[in-house]
Amino acid sequence: MLPGSQNDRITAQQSTQQAQVHFGDAFANYPVETKGFGLEMYFNNYALVQRMGDCLIRFVCDREEIYLEIAERSAPEMYRQPRKPNLWFDASVISAYLEKTTAFSWFYDYAGIPSDAPDRTERQLAWIARKMHTCWADVQYLFGAVRFDQEKDRLMEFRETHARASWQSLGWRNDPRKGNMIVLGHFPEFMDRARETGAKFLGIAPQVWVTLQRDELRWAVTKQFLDSAWKAKSAFILATEVRSPTSYFARELQYLVSLEKPA
Repeated sequence: MLPGSQNDRITAQQSTQQAQVHFGDAFANYPVETKGFGLEMYFNNYALVQRMGDCLIRFVCDREEIYLEIAERSAPEMYRQPRKPNLWFDASVISAYLEKTTAFSWFYDYAGIPSDAPDRTERQLAWIARKMHTCWADVQYLFGAVRFDQEKDRLMEFRETHARASWQSLGWRNDPRKGNMIVLGHFPEFMDRARETGAKFLGIAPQVWVTLQRDELRWAVTKQFLDSAWKAKSAFILATEVRSPTSYFARELQYLVSLEKPA
């Protein structure tokens, strides 16, 4: 599926309809307005942005998995400018922040949804909607203009703490390497961080990603990239929290941790 193709426009329309069904019906008190749809030249990734009540929500497809991000209304819909703060917060971070939890746990758990399920996107959206339903009024309050200005610095600090906890849960430790920089993380922030730092990242064209139909083929390409970076003594920059224990980002970190262990 090539960017800008008719199939992409169909995917955008279907994603919008699915999101409105699950989130529009579940949160009927908050009017939904579609703001934009952005495609990326790698992995078939995309982002669907909507306004809901006092905040923006962004459904991100990152290598076949759907995540929900939330931001206040002035946030850039797709990419942030270099040296500007990231104003988008993943639902896992927001949920933990509102619950004032100190113990790390996974928000996204798609283990029961087969990777080849034809309705995988719809089932993922339904999962997120169910988990967010009980706290949506608090989310609206948090991202109201006055409240968000008061909470923004604390929320950003909490996001960093949450990210470190997610890395550590996979066995990651600070990497002292000083070679070429490689950025790992979730879309689109890992690309923003790469642009900002001049670092490299793995990017597979959609037409190639689609031809690698089986997960083991896609992972083989990813693993080859990591092997080359490891042998070159590259330094790894982690751009985001790990959002799922089965995500590609999680698998990348787990693989790098395994390379540190003696054979």
